[in-house]
Amino acid sequence: MATIRISLAVAACLMAAASPGSAKQDVSDGTSAAYNACMASGDAARGITLGINNCLGDEIDRQDTALNQTYEAVLARLSPARQANLRAAERKWIPARDRRCRREMGDEAGGTLGDIIYRTCIMYETINRTDWLKRYR
Repeated sequence: MATIRISLAVAACLMAAASPGSAKQDVSDGTSAAYNACMASGDAARGITLGINNCLGDEIDRQDTALNQTYEAVLARLSPARQANLRAAERKWIPARDRRCRREMGDEAGGTLGDIIYRTCIMYETINRTDWLKRYR
């Protein structure tokens, strides 16, 4: 599913580049309105790698902040033993996320598209992890 979502994200980048200003601002995938606006304007909308990566970098920062806030809120309501379990799970999740996103690059690894695929994967994995933490009991 992650491969499909990343492929769709790359396709959306390319479509936005083909028709500047036509990208919709749909935050149903967990991304922020600011990210969608960024991707629909300027260099990102024209398909320029630096512009796309700037939008991705800013969104990764936003999503990482949301993840950390959610993580801290969950930790605060857990017993010490469950806190230790969650910390251990988080320590395993980070390298697993990185491996998964490196695999997502596939044949594009080392190229500019590979970087976009990797960063898009990191963004969505962070969104998914925040959602997972929100449901953590």
